[in-house]
Amino acid sequence: MSQERVSSLLRRYDLSVETLDYQYVEECQDPRTLESILRVLRSGEEGSYPHLLRYTEQRLATVHPGSRVLHPTSQPVRPQHLSSQQLASLEAEMAAWASEIRAQEEELIRLQFIRAPLPPVRGSVTTEGAAVGGGEASMKTAALSTVHVENLLTQGRLHYQAGDNLQASLCYQKVLASDPLNTDALRGLAALQERPRVGEPLVQEIS
Repeated sequence: MSQERVSSLLRRYDLSVETLDYQYVEECQDPRTLESILRVLRSGEEGSYPHLLRYTEQRLATVHPGSRVLHPTSQPVRPQHLSSQQLASLEAEMAAWASEIRAQEEELIRLQFIRAPLPPVRGSVTTEGAAVGGGEASMKTAALSTVHVENLLTQGRLHYQAGDNLQASLCYQKVLASDPLNTDALRGLAALQERPRVGEPLVQEIS
């Protein structure tokens, strides 16, 4: 090792040989200086000082825990570098994760089906012009009066009690088309999804 190279390295980090000292490291509060000292010690150009090196690492971790010098970037691990046991474990974790995601998607679809309104009923919606070049008409649901909503909810309960799930669903979905957050209609649809027994009072299920 040439003296020229050593001097060049120390000069690069603006250090002197006196900085490679326990007391200096202990009193140093500047993360950049500690990082420079650590780089010099790791290079071995001033000799091998494993205890001082570890002490400097500990000091830097105290002053600046997030220093990149303490956490060098590692190379990405490739599948061919893993053992068969590690690969099997990763595959099992991925399969479990995929199964969980599918279950969540199915639950979202089920909730959207409950909340989704039926196609517009004649007289209950107003139509606007089709989008230019789109070929699709924009439909806007007319707001129902409070009396109309209550009538639909009552009809839905009566159909539910009679075992006519289809008509009950139609009543609830008409309400939701006007008021998507109506709790009575949402509860009614939820009760229908559970396949209630014919003749069982709806008010007991959704009250």
